[in-house]
Amino acid sequence: MPGKDVVLHWTWWMTGHTALHGLFVAVITGIPLLGLAEWIIHFAIDYGKCRGYYNLGMDQAFHIFCKMLWVAFLYDTL
Repeated sequence: MPGKDVVLHWTWWMTGHTALHGLFVAVITGIPLLGLAEWIIHFAIDYGKCRGYYNLGMDQAFHIFCKMLWVAFLYDTL
């Protein structure tokens, strides 16, 4: 049966993956709140993809859109 030999539940892997993206955004921008926003939104986007709500192309478009939001936010605050 697939998944029976799993050591960690998938949510741990997803949390680690999305937290790393959040950390990068926080370090690059210098704004921890943007990192937290990235973490939460990245998790939601990936969760939607994994549940089949949209395909990989839309998933990537959503991620790129989020990065554009962070840049717009930084541009506006500078």
